[in-house]
Amino acid sequence: MEEKRYRIAKKKVVGIFVLVGLLIESFILGGYAIGPILGLYKEINWTVFIVVALAIAMMMVVFCIMSLKGSYYVIDKKGIRAVRPGKDLYYSFDTFLYINEKYSEKHKVLLVYNNVGKDIYIPFDEEGKIYEAALKYSTRLISKEEYKLRFPDTKI
Repeated sequence: MEEKRYRIAKKKVVGIFVLVGLLIESFILGGYAIGPILGLYKEINWTVFIVVALAIAMMMVVFCIMSLKGSYYVIDKKGIRAVRPGKDLYYSFDTFLYINEKYSEKHKVLLVYNNVGKDIYIPFDEEGKIYEAALKYSTRLISKEEYKLRFPDTKI
């Protein structure tokens, strides 16, 4: 039987890579531009900066494409298998005790609190099927108040 793969939402992945890329480029530009001020060198060689910036941008594009191609979810009645490049994680529905529906719908990230008092953030797939499956197949769900009683140290 062919397993149905659900891709992670492209907007989120690309947005994260753009944000991280801009942050890295800003640090490089800041570090490179502050050199003359500190007296490390007399003037800025912009050619070197442009070459380094383009190399980093190209690496970010390659990593983004690899992440988009290699990341997906497989849903069955017992849990969600999240496959990432180099990682294979399994989230069992039996361990889900509380699902924060308000947060999940607003941010398009499944926020689940498990049976050991930890919160798990799982980004939605493009169709939102992991959210629907978690609500449908999680059999041990309890209310927010019950969860707070069981795990008072966990912030919800």
